[in-house]
Amino acid sequence: MAMTEEEFFGVKPTAFLDDIINCSDDYISDLADVAEETLLREMKGKISAKEVGEGVDKFRTILQAAADKNLDTFELYVLKNILYIPADVSLGQPAAQSLFTEEDEKQLDEELEQLRAKISALEHKKVEMQQSLTSLQVDISHYEEVVPLLENISKECSVDALTSSVRQMEEKVKAVEAKCKETRSTMQTETAQRMLRKRVAGGDASPNRLLKRHRAMIETESLSELAAMLC
Repeated sequence: MAMTEEEFFGVKPTAFLDDIINCSDDYISDLADVAEETLLREMKGKISAKEVGEGVDKFRTILQAAADKNLDTFELYVLKNILYIPADVSLGQPAAQSLFTEEDEKQLDEELEQLRAKISALEHKKVEMQQSLTSLQVDISHYEEVVPLLENISKECSVDALTSSVRQMEEKVKAVEAKCKETRSTMQTETAQRMLRKRVAGGDASPNRLLKRHRAMIETESLSELAAMLC
């Protein structure tokens, strides 16, 4: 069986032309309605609504007649010269029907949607992994900068050397504390001697007795107590 015009063009010629004519009628009707609304608004008080309606109807009739005449010519031309297959032209056999049912196509569409969702999820995962990789590369770069410094410090400063340095610092601190203690004792002794000389000069007792007394106190008591007694 030979292929029909509808099968060849993918549309029925007469139905296609009817749709064009119906669209033209709708456009003319919409145009007339807009023209009437505009005239009623712009010509308010100048002409009555009845006169506007009558004028728009006449305009619609004239426009529709012109469109019908031109569309009739267009329909005849298309059916004769465009959507037309001469009798002596063979179009061959119609295409074989699809092996897939509507249910198969629906299932295939669902599978495609699932695959699209998986692809989208994988793309998001890829972005996250790329960000993590970038962060790791930065950390590795910092680590590579620090490692040589740590190795140099480890070579230059061994544990034994650090321990020896700490001990030397402790000895120096102890020496400074001893020196401070000695200096404090010397200052207290000098203070006691000055006070003693003042008391001798003031006639409180004989020099020999005071010297013997304070020498015994220095030997048996702390210098701080002696200074307190002299004050």
